Amino acid sequence: MRISIPKWYAPFDKGWKLCMYQKDDEVSKKILRLKEGDATAIKTFTKWSIAELEKDELMLELNYCIRSLGRNELTADPNKPLGKLAAGICGSIGIEYVPDLIAKRRATKHLIGMNKPAREAELDGVFYLNSKLKLNGKSILIVDDIKTSGTTTTFIRNTILTEHPKAKFYLFVLGENGDGNPKELIDTYNQYNK
Repeated sequence: MRISIPKWYAPFDKGWKLCMYQKDDEVSKKILRLKEGDATAIKTFTKWSIAELEKDELMLELNYCIRSLGRNELTADPNKPLGKLAAGICGSIGIEYVPDLIAKRRATKHLIGMNKPAREAELDGVFYLNSKLKLNGKSILIVDDIKTSGTTTTFIRNTILTEHPKAKFYLFVLGENGDGNPKELIDTYNQYNK
């Protein structure tokens, strides 16, 4: 079950999400397991993500993939669950994974509970380009686990745009904050947990 991110999420040329995220439903609990580093959840979400993304012919046009950085990460740690997910997706679909494309100047505060202006103030000037790749005219997929307000991924996008204004950006998230998922969605998760 793939759900595209609504058109109102304008900073990105296109976006995908697997599900909604609300802590008390079964699929959302599996996302938390992934965030905690559970190998089964990482493997299952990777397989599910690949299966859904491969349905879109746009995947053939993507050039690079990066992932969002955790609040304490200054550069992408390959051992973090989101790094394993992004690397697995990219390796299977054939997109070049460039985790070091962006970096952070400092660790950031936990953004949960902050309103959008507070999130923006916290992230202002944090990200910088950490690569000499030529990205104008290239398509970049940003992978994140949970989309709350979109502030982090938008700041990552905008950081790259400062030097590469002709790059295109796409977003893939496991879950988007909001209402829960249909109970049957856990069956979809379980079909990839084999």
